[in-house]
Amino acid sequence: MWASADCDGDGVTNGAESTATVGPTTNPYNPCEFNVTEISLVATSTGDCDGDGVTNADEINGTDGNPLTTTDNTDANDPCDYNAVDQGTPSATWLAADCDGDGNPNGTDNNPLVPSALNDDLRLLLVRQLALIS
Repeated sequence: MWASADCDGDGVTNGAESTATVGPTTNPYNPCEFNVTEISLVATSTGDCDGDGVTNADEINGTDGNPLTTTDNTDANDPCDYNAVDQGTPSATWLAADCDGDGNPNGTDNNPLVPSALNDDLRLLLVRQLALIS
């Protein structure tokens, strides 16, 4: 019974996590530690391992709610891999990070996954500063 259950809600059975059959063993009580290839159940973890504001369950199950259709799933341990429609309140660490590398932190970036800095607060600030200089 224990082996077929999922104590941490990450979508991987306790048995798969505690046996090195597919990948290295992982902790069946830690929802942030799992092998993606071993996901076989619908994830239920409401935690947010990577702080991007999307629950682990939403990242693992994807927008269709099915963890086995992987085209819409995202990495629960990568803060820059998420479906924006699922995003709630991200962590301060995520807000201060810069996923797209455009020099504008995620928290003030209108599109934190596209490195354009267009319409971002940083660009507005620079335009205002240039207007003051002119």
